[in-house]
Amino acid sequence: MPMHPDQLFRPEQLSVAHIETGRHLYGGAQQVVYLLQGLTNRGVSNLLIAPQNSEISAAVRANGSAKVITTRHSGDLSLGFYRETRRILSAEQPDLVHIHSRRGADTLGGLAARACKVPAVLSRRVDNREHPLAIRFKYPLYRQVIGISQAICHVLGDQGIDQKRLHCVHSTVDSGNFDTSANNRQRARQALNDKYGIPADHLLLAVVAQLIPRKGHRQLLSVLPAIVARQPKISLLIFGQGPESEAIAAQVDSLGLTQQVQLAGFKPDLDHDLMGIDIIVHPAEKEGLGVALLKASAAGVPIIAGRAGGIPEIVQHEKNGLLFTPGDNVQLQAALELLIDTPLQRQAMGAAGIQIAQNQFSIETMVDGNLAVYQHALAQK
Repeated sequence: MPMHPDQLFRPEQLSVAHIETGRHLYGGAQQVVYLLQGLTNRGVSNLLIAPQNSEISAAVRANGSAKVITTRHSGDLSLGFYRETRRILSAEQPDLVHIHSRRGADTLGGLAARACKVPAVLSRRVDNREHPLAIRFKYPLYRQVIGISQAICHVLGDQGIDQKRLHCVHSTVDSGNFDTSANNRQRARQALNDKYGIPADHLLLAVVAQLIPRKGHRQLLSVLPAIVARQPKISLLIFGQGPESEAIAAQVDSLGLTQQVQLAGFKPDLDHDLMGIDIIVHPAEKEGLGVALLKASAAGVPIIAGRAGGIPEIVQHEKNGLLFTPGDNVQLQAALELLIDTPLQRQAMGAAGIQIAQNQFSIETMVDGNLAVYQHALAQK
């Protein structure tokens, strides 16, 4: 039954079913792991519904933050997933359902919750506009909607979602994972130098993003020859995987950058490596928020990023990094040259980033935000 607005909200009496259909511990799924741990610490009883053999199901079973029930079907508009989810919710009878995924789970999971008469909340992590049919038929399934950035909430509000149902709850970063001491930075850098053959006197840049067009790798590569001509002691590591891999490798070759640029592939855990990087570059054209940027900030690494989506909510211009207009090569090159030439500014921006991550993007802050949304949802008729 919905809470009466005057009823005392007690997290320790709350049971929440979480639906996450991602199979890998990428940014979104890792956020769910953090949330489940934080909610458990507050006394919330959690259930995770996730695909069989998914990394998140294994991680949550290992840390004991939720009961885990796996599904044979994914959320990709699979009626089997709908039937499985409905059966689980009917048997478990949680107070609330929180859906964290897209890939069809955001529709089918909402329908399953509606069928079981359980109030539901949806998290949205991307800032692209929704199809009008989704606005009309999907979002009415949810009492409240969480955007991980103000930019996402603005997009949904512009499309007609009632602002009273929209809440910004930023993603989080576990600052405790980052030892930013000088000795640890030296060890991390030495490990990167050894693994990738980077000269000790080079300035090390890195991109951490899926290899897809909207992440802007090609724009960065297009300005890099001018940067290298001006300052030859530059190396760039591109971490990630995706359909643009071959095209990016071909561009590196055609621009004569094979001595400076390496495609390092996808690494599930870059926390320690980040400590050995001098500048993170993120020339994305679209971005919901950017978990890799949160980690860079917590690691004390200055950031150069496109002024897109939720990025300016992490990268505060001239504080912990520099912003430029996506697609503007002149601005991007100027930002690179500035930070390459000013080690003291890099150091100051890195220190500011650590404070921003700890003060504004802590796990506790994220958990508090989600609990506030749960309270709104349960009090709503």
